[in-house]
Amino acid sequence: MTTIRPNVVKNSAMRFSFTIISIGIFIVLLGIVAHIVYKTMGGAPIEWTEMGVFIGGLAALLTGSGWNKTRQKAIEINETK
Repeated sequence: MTTIRPNVVKNSAMRFSFTIISIGIFIVLLGIVAHIVYKTMGGAPIEWTEMGVFIGGLAALLTGSGWNKTRQKAIEINETK
């Protein structure tokens, strides 16, 4: 039986999870922008320090998943050699 997939391909969800995390963070950032606009239109003060901590947490999540994706890719390249 002939298969189209080569034998060295490993099934991995790293690319999928990195993409999903990136999309989720983008949607959350859109929500933050909407919150800033809403507060500005209402004349209420914006809590920048709390928002900065929240965005820092999102950046840590994206950095961690990106690093994992990079390490996984390096391992895959080394396995095929």
